[in-house]
Amino acid sequence: MNGDIICVEALMHALQKYTDISGQVINYSKSSLITSQKPHMSVQADIIATATGFTKAALPILYLGVPLFRGRAKFHYFQELINKFEKKLSGWKSRLLSFEEKITLLKSVLTSLPIHSLSVIKAPMKLLKKLESIMANFLWNAKDNHRRHWIAWDKVCRTLDEGGLGVRSLFQIMNALHAKRCWAFIKGESLWAQYMYRKYGDPRDAHYSTPTFSSPLWRNMMKVLPKVTPHLQWIIGRGNIPIWGTNWCGIEIDNPPRFRYNPNISQIMQSHRVRTRSGRYVDIRQYLPPAATALLATLVLTDEPDQVCWTLEHHGEFTTKSYWEYNRHHFPTVAWRNNFWNKYVPPRIGAFLWRLSHNAIPVDERLTGIGFKLASKCVCCAMPSRETLDHLFVNSETAKPIWSHFAQSLNIPNEADTISKLGVSWLHDNSLHNKKVISKNLIFGLCIWEIWKQRNKIIFDNGKINHLDIITRVSFAWQDALRIHKLDNAHAGTGAIPSSGSMDIGNGHGWTRPGGGLKLNIGGITGDEHNTADGMIIRDHNGDMVLASHKFCTNGTHLLPECDILLEALQISNSNNLQIRCIETTNQKLQSYLHGTSNTPWATTYIIRAIKSLIASDTGVFVIPRGANGVAQALATAALSTKVDKSFSHTFELPDWIGQAVAADL
Repeated sequence: MNGDIICVEALMHALQKYTDISGQVINYSKSSLITSQKPHMSVQADIIATATGFTKAALPILYLGVPLFRGRAKFHYFQELINKFEKKLSGWKSRLLSFEEKITLLKSVLTSLPIHSLSVIKAPMKLLKKLESIMANFLWNAKDNHRRHWIAWDKVCRTLDEGGLGVRSLFQIMNALHAKRCWAFIKGESLWAQYMYRKYGDPRDAHYSTPTFSSPLWRNMMKVLPKVTPHLQWIIGRGNIPIWGTNWCGIEIDNPPRFRYNPNISQIMQSHRVRTRSGRYVDIRQYLPPAATALLATLVLTDEPDQVCWTLEHHGEFTTKSYWEYNRHHFPTVAWRNNFWNKYVPPRIGAFLWRLSHNAIPVDERLTGIGFKLASKCVCCAMPSRETLDHLFVNSETAKPIWSHFAQSLNIPNEADTISKLGVSWLHDNSLHNKKVISKNLIFGLCIWEIWKQRNKIIFDNGKINHLDIITRVSFAWQDALRIHKLDNAHAGTGAIPSSGSMDIGNGHGWTRPGGGLKLNIGGITGDEHNTADGMIIRDHNGDMVLASHKFCTNGTHLLPECDILLEALQISNSNNLQIRCIETTNQKLQSYLHGTSNTPWATTYIIRAIKSLIASDTGVFVIPRGANGVAQALATAALSTKVDKSFSHTFELPDWIGQAVAADL
């Protein structure tokens, strides 16, 4: 608004019209007027304020919890956010919180506080470091005069699998949120996206450059955009998306310099001849990759709008988690992750074991190493010894009989003389699939924890050395945990935990002949190394085989090859005028996709669309138990063992054992 009286009246008229339509009344006295800081605008601002009833204000101001400002974001603009952190912590500090409770508050509350601001503003790094410093101080009880952080913050921010606590870096959170803005912009469905398109243009244009007047948010979005576009793929509906600069066939196609304009898919579906800059007409297909020409050969346009999909999620919708996971720096995984963080080990003990793995336990040796001057003496030994991690938890007069007792009970070698060797002896198996492994894992954590508790009791409460007391407490806690998790009655020999999903759903069921027409059965199995295989068989109302085949695939999921084999069967049957009236599968998800009751994964959109076009309106798709789908499963098993694709036209061509399965169904 340029500030003249006509513009002011037009603005007030628009606001009144909004009030009349929406029923929401604007409080003009709480509304602010911000003008240029140039001297000649002062008088004009007074006139506008009088005419509108707005109060005069100057940037920066706080709007919906987010600072509004001109130019670059400065640290002091975000003092309100810092105050929120400190206010939240002041309430928590009055309570005695354990380490694992602090972890929970960090992950669920503190890292969520700045999300609203970070999603719309590129915050200065100084602010992010300040907020993370506040969180680190809270985690380690650090005061202004004593700022000891036992483990570096970047290690805390690693995932549990990589030896961290799973707290996310605020910088990574901000970039993931700005990537989400890029996603919303590319989808173009919101009013905000349409506004940004008109203001800044389309960055997918080959000749695009960021305007000089761009906001800091837009500039940061343009920095993040190159990390977003490789994971976008368009599913073609009406075909309104341009050929060049978009990924609609599996790869993004660059614009060759010889073409004057960028045609869309629907235009080249009508005519493959496109005019070049020189005025000649050429077949555009010769400039497209094989994947694009293959898709165009089978593509059928629909009335549905073109849809962009996020390829890092099977459902195709953007998630900040998938973006963060793909773009973060990955570290080697640690072997003990499952041993510390599982449902059998109490969170308090798991958190202590995590600190132990990072040498972050304040024993005398560690305190001396960080500058404390003290005379070291292990209080868990009658004879004076220097207190180290290895001595306290493995070699002390308290620890030795404890490990000897439980090692003998569980038949574990007891030769370790360091904490790392002890961990290898007790925690080498982290599968947690049987009672013995769970017991070893639990007893290890309980013993470490009880030794540490008794050490502190001796120092601070004048307690006495008593390893028998620790053995008793560990034994009771161990038995209580087994009873809580219903493992006290597990088989004593193997210790196997009964599985609730091990029942064969095929028992008592068999294949039934179709009442009329043909029946198509498809089935799939998964093997080692993410290999999958699928089989299909078409039979008539007498149970005689019409066609059968099997396919082998290495993509890790049998949904796509199962769709492939279903499409192939429908294409063959339609070309030979065979009427399939019943389709049976063990895959409930496939049925839901064909019925339209679930959203189709983006990778199977085209093939599901093609399958639907070939299925007759009176054809039923049913889910059956594996026992009623024996032949299709047998064909899939054959594909998994031979690792080849094969078709069969007659029963005698089938392997003998599959032919016997066909005969058994009659």
